[in-house]
Amino acid sequence: MASTTRNSAGVAVHKGDMLACCTLHGRCQERAPLQYLTASAHWRNHVLAVGPGVLIPRPETEIFPDLVSAAVAKRPGLALLPWADLGTGSGAIAIGTAEVLARTCKAPRVLAVDFSPIAVAYAHANAVAAGRSHHVQVMLGSWYEPIAQHLAGSLQAAADLGLQSGKLGGVLSNPPYIPSSVIQAGLQAEVGRHEPSTALDGGPGAGTDSLKVVCQGAVQWLAPGGFLALETAGGEQAAQVASLLGALPGADGPAFESVSVVPDCYQVPRFVTASRTAA
Repeated sequence: MASTTRNSAGVAVHKGDMLACCTLHGRCQERAPLQYLTASAHWRNHVLAVGPGVLIPRPETEIFPDLVSAAVAKRPGLALLPWADLGTGSGAIAIGTAEVLARTCKAPRVLAVDFSPIAVAYAHANAVAAGRSHHVQVMLGSWYEPIAQHLAGSLQAAADLGLQSGKLGGVLSNPPYIPSSVIQAGLQAEVGRHEPSTALDGGPGAGTDSLKVVCQGAVQWLAPGGFLALETAGGEQAAQVASLLGALPGADGPAFESVSVVPDCYQVPRFVTASRTAA
């Protein structure tokens, strides 16, 4: 039988529970995020596993599946092509996207890419827990590189991903977008001290280094009419990304059309969406 003691109120308490409470209190004093303490984060209808080394999914990001749903409603054929979630982290966006695509396509494919082995492990575990591991393929690498490697590897490897055409139906990303200067000035302790800086730091200046990589790669990888959705810091940065997309050249004119800035759940103009110009 576990040893017990009594607290100041005279209530019997297991010593193991007291130790756990003391440890938890210490972590709270360190301003560790609650999601890391509970090893879980609620996101839409899922409880996702998270921990140190993986970005905690935010309520703002829950809009991604809704954006995908609207895009597929306009162009149902996009659901038949593979989609990519670049910088997948916990896998939240990829899982939510697979659920939406499954309404139109019996065998949707979502390629969830992250360069962090820790994030890849969490994303895979979450896809399994959500019952979507047969629809979500988690890939280790930087941005579009793992997809390109599969295409270069063999025709069969490309076919296994549904990439015979070499094109994606959609590209989604919540990349690092906080300017380095903002991070250096100090973020909320739960974020700045504990969440991975590689998932936060968008680089010098406007913090758009990763956003530019995703935008420029989408010109090559998206099928005609393919959908692009990006999360940004909002406000001026969102406007800058929208301007960038509007200026990117395609083979016969602008690479993107229907460029829009969409507000998040707090009415911050945060998301930038666009469609690859149809052939």
